[in-house]
Amino acid sequence: MDKMKKILAATLLSLLSLTAFAQKPVRHLDQIKAEPTVTVDKSADRVSLAIDLILDELKVGSNDLIILTPRIAQPDGSYEKVLEPIYIVGGTRDKALDRQLYFGHTPDYYAAAKPQSITRRQNGKTQTIRYSVTLPYEKGMRGAVLAIDEWLTGCADCDRGSATMTLLTPFVKAEPYRPTYRTTYVVPVAEKIKNRSDKYSATIAFRVAKHNIERQYKQNAAVLDDVDSKVRSVLDNKDITLTGMTVEGWASPEGKADYNKALSERRAKSFADYLSRTHGIKRSDMSVAGRGEDWAGVEKLIRESDLSYKADLQQIIDNYSGDARDPKVRTLNGGAPFRELVADNGLYAKVRRTDYAFRYTVRGFNLEEARERIKTAPKLLSLNEMYLVANSYPVGSEDFKEVFAIAERYFPGEPAALTNAAAAELEGGNAAAALTRLDQVKAPTAETLNNRGIALALTGKYDEAEKCFTEAIAKGDKRAADNLAELRKFLESL
Repeated sequence: MDKMKKILAATLLSLLSLTAFAQKPVRHLDQIKAEPTVTVDKSADRVSLAIDLILDELKVGSNDLIILTPRIAQPDGSYEKVLEPIYIVGGTRDKALDRQLYFGHTPDYYAAAKPQSITRRQNGKTQTIRYSVTLPYEKGMRGAVLAIDEWLTGCADCDRGSATMTLLTPFVKAEPYRPTYRTTYVVPVAEKIKNRSDKYSATIAFRVAKHNIERQYKQNAAVLDDVDSKVRSVLDNKDITLTGMTVEGWASPEGKADYNKALSERRAKSFADYLSRTHGIKRSDMSVAGRGEDWAGVEKLIRESDLSYKADLQQIIDNYSGDARDPKVRTLNGGAPFRELVADNGLYAKVRRTDYAFRYTVRGFNLEEARERIKTAPKLLSLNEMYLVANSYPVGSEDFKEVFAIAERYFPGEPAALTNAAAAELEGGNAAAALTRLDQVKAPTAETLNNRGIALALTGKYDEAEKCFTEAIAKGDKRAADNLAELRKFLESL
């Protein structure tokens, strides 16, 4: 009878124990902090996953085994990728599992999915497990959920329940729509007559109060050789026809203004006579004038100089005018600044000059001629001819981009040149450089606005881009409508 009582008591205790265990929630995941990191290598078509599992708060029974299995799955069940599990074991279970594996008694769960690692939990101590895996990138990963499944077993491999925790949504972000934007080029209007001009300066030395040119006086031989070279470059060029010249003489501001004006005029006429005598240019084709004192040039040189008395000179220029300035400059600091100004290498010598300019027309060029001139004499080409040269090269090529850059340089501020140079930069993937050029266009055309919209979109300024496309559409650019649609598709995909 006593023996029977003992059996019943033992059975009852066992049942009570099982009941208590069954009521205990199985959520070890709530005690684990997981920090996932996903890296996508598009070039290698690979995805790397790393999870730091922080076990500091986790308590594991001595006979327990926790199996944690990361899983990547679409919510609708269309895709699932189950990854290698990891084991977290109590002290007694760790030894038992070692014995099982050593003697070849492989548990079913181990045979089904070999773990990446087995970690013995030391309750109450800080502990972190690094889980890492690299996988081939698969389309189903986009927008999928990264979760981790928990399965708990006790002694004798009994099932003690399972749980799941979401770690990351989405696992891999769906790639945004890749818009294809279409740039717009402006076809420049062809020039009926290509009128051009070139302006130069000659600093010829004259004897005091004299106006006749002496080649062997001071540096005049070198100066006149340079003048002769420039004149011949015009007269000997079969592509151009000289239509006229302007000659302007300038004087330094010492002495009386009326005298200096007359002197500058006489010296300008002497220069014109030299051109006529030496190169056969008709005096009737030249407009000759004496401009007198070049106070503006003096002031500019003073500002750019490191003269110790520049502030005093600037004060005189600001407070006096006409013939009242010269006496003030002469008496400044006992005359030392004035003597320095009128020296052979002083500032006044630099404004005693003759400006001369050629006016000429340029013949039209066929494509082959234009392709040659763009390399040797680009200033002779029209903007239209440069456009035709650019389009004779593959779009986006270095030659293509270079021609548009040349056009911008020789036609500064021209909307067509700036718009086309910007389009070429966009073709090359340089949106920032394109914006720099488009910012200079004061009256944007439809083409300018379209290209500006592309540049803004590529630099992340989507609201401004949409506005530009809308304005370009209103002005008649058909490509802008396509670009606006592309932008909106992109924004919707984000």
